[in-house]
Formats: sequence, structure tokens, C-alpha cells
Amino acid sequence: MVNNPSPTVEVPLLTLDRKRLAAELCTTTKTIDRWCAAGKLPKPLRIGGRKLWDRSEIVGWIAEGCPSREQWQPIWEAKRKGGRR
Repeated sequence: MVNNPSPTVEVPLLTLDRKRLAAELCTTTKTIDRWCAAGKLPKPLRIGGRKLWDRSEIVGWIAEGCPSREQWQPIWEAKRKGGRR
């Protein structure tokens, strides 16, 4: 009998919750909440009521000068599409 592994699913490494993101950005979770509500951070994924950020997206966002979510979203989409060629 051949053991066929299930197909690999690409899932971003979600290692940053509010607390870890605040620590990475040298701020507080309250500030993270305010920045998120104001559209100053990349959009988090919501999983089970938790907000989680992809560490690689945060690194890219910082490298681009921390643009607003509105400005960042097309940049991130282009980076993601470019990386899958």
C-alpha cells in the first residue's frame, strides 16, 4: 500500500498576536488596537476571535516605511504574487 501524503497547504506563519506585535513594535496592546482601528497596521487575520499578523508581512510593511493599510494592501498583494512565480 502506498502512503500518499496530503497536499501541502500554504499557510502564513502567524506568530504575532497583539501582545507579540506590540513587543515587536515597542508599544502597547492598546496602541496596537488604536492603530488597527485607524487602518495604520496591515489587516490582521481573525482566528477564533484572535487577531493574528503574519510576521513576514509586518517585516515587509516596516521595510516599506509603515504605510497606511490602504496604501499597504496593493503593495503586499504585488509582493505575494511576485513571490509565487
